[in-house]
Amino acid sequence: MISMETDHLSTDEIIKIYDEIIKDSGGHKGILNYGNVDFAVSQMKSRRTIAGKVAVLLFGIIASTLS
Repeated sequence: MISMETDHLSTDEIIKIYDEIIKDSGGHKGILNYGNVDFAVSQMKSRRTIAGKVAVLLFGIIASTLS
């Protein structure tokens, strides 16, 4: 379970959420570049709004999973 007491998610939490989504909805499992996810998480921390955090994080996840 993810703790909602923090203002950001860790890389491991992001990957667990991604794996659950793929398990529930189908698709190709796996991350091509974990460094991209780490970078997205670090960039997310610098955003002030939830919309900014989500945008940066989704871009990073999508960029890390496309082949």
